[in-house]
Amino acid sequence: MKINEGSGVTVTGTYPNFSIKTAKPVATALTLPVTSYTPSPTSGAYSLGNNHHVIFANTANANANFTLPAPSSMKGKRYTFIKTSTNNSLIFSRGINTAPTASLSKTNYSGTNIKVTIVSTGTNWWKIEN
Repeated sequence: MKINEGSGVTVTGTYPNFSIKTAKPVATALTLPVTSYTPSPTSGAYSLGNNHHVIFANTANANANFTLPAPSSMKGKRYTFIKTSTNNSLIFSRGINTAPTASLSKTNYSGTNIKVTIVSTGTNWWKIEN
C-alpha cells in the first residue's frame, strides 16, 4: 500500500507486516549562537545586538554590565542571560519590566547558573522567566 503525503488514511484490519516510513525529518534542532562574557573590573558595558541570543556571564571578578538596544529596534527579540558565578551582578542599561508597575535595572542573584530571559515588546523590555 502506498500512502501519499498529506492524504488522510484509515487502516482497519490486521496487517502483521505494516510499517510507515517517512522521508522527511519530523523535527529539526535549532542551534542559537552562544556568547561567553567575562568582564574585568575595568571592563566597559557589553553592547548587545541582533546576533546575540544566549549570554553566559562570568561575574567572578566584576559586575557584568550590558547595554540593551532600544526596544523599538528589537521588537520580538529575546535574550537569555546565564550568570555563572555567585559573585557580583548583572546590570542592564535600560529598565526591564517585571510587572505592570515594577521594573529592575540590576539583578543580583546569589547562585550560579541563574537564568534570566527578557523579550522586547517594541516599547519595553520585559523579564519573561528566570
